[in-house]
Parts: sequence; structure tokens; C-alpha cells
Amino acid sequence: WCKEHICEDMHWGFQIISGDLPVHKDIGTQVKLIYLIELGGTNVLTNFYAEDKITITNSYNIEVHRWHILQAEKYHSVHNVESTRFSITGRVFPK
Repeated sequence: WCKEHICEDMHWGFQIISGDLPVHKDIGTQVKLIYLIELGGTNVLTNFYAEDKITITNSYNIEVHRWHILQAEKYHSVHNVESTRFSITGRVFPK
């Protein structure tokens, strides 16, 4: 559906998160489109970090049922996941 209705050239997939994600950079992509279907909790935060992996530069409570752009090449983490977090993801600029 995503290839047909959004962009044929992107790599599309599903992401299921059942717990917090530690500080990391995504491998193989610079930017992702994310459509969050299930939040995974009432106060799930996506934090972005400086290169020291400690200093939080931004923190977001990503809204459900909207498209979001994620700078996947920047250090980030996901916290406060209480249940299953489910999203559709598309790689915009694969490495």
C-alpha cells in the first residue's frame, strides 16, 4: 500500500517495540517517515542526544495516527514503553 500510494522507491516496514530502546543511531538510514499506530503507553518519549550520548537536545511525545519525520542518523532513544508500540516506517535516505 505504501509503495503504491506514498512512494515506490522507499523501503517500507513495520516496527514493533515492546520495551524501552537505549540510545542508538539507526543503521542504514538517515531519515525515516514514521506513522505511529499504537503509542505503547501514556507518556512514551523519544529523546534525541548530542554526540556525547548523554545530553538530551530534544524530547518528543510523538502523536498517534500522524506521519512524523525522524532523524534516524542522530542519537535517539525511546522511554516509558508500557505495552506494544507499533508503527509503519519508511526509509527516506538509505545509506
